[in-house]
Amino acid sequence: MKRIIVLDTFALLSFFHKERGWQKVEAVLRQAGQDQAPALLSIINLGEFYYILRRKVGEAKAAEALDLLGYLPVNVCPVDQTFVLEAARIKATRKISYADAFCVNLAVMQKGEVVTGDPEFREVEDLVRIEWL
Repeated sequence: MKRIIVLDTFALLSFFHKERGWQKVEAVLRQAGQDQAPALLSIINLGEFYYILRRKVGEAKAAEALDLLGYLPVNVCPVDQTFVLEAARIKATRKISYADAFCVNLAVMQKGEVVTGDPEFREVEDLVRIEWL
């Protein structure tokens, strides 16, 4: 059975900015490409990734990062009302950000593991497996 990886925004930002843990994200993405099992990313986390980049480096660089993301073995997963309400349930009961709740819910639904370095995810270690950066 192939490993199912769910990326959170922290992992993507560390990879794109070559910050702490970026090599581990690179290794995970390389393995995902070799296994032909792309990592998963919630569309909500994609939006978070974009707005953080736009604030840090401007619109042009943020758009360039989105283009580059398209070349990586990452599938952006849409959400529906049921998904949104499950993520909201997680947010209501755990001290994590709203966007992180979408990442967690995606990992729970896909029986995957989250790759992150965000300490907020300690709140959900009983719900989902975490690969720490």
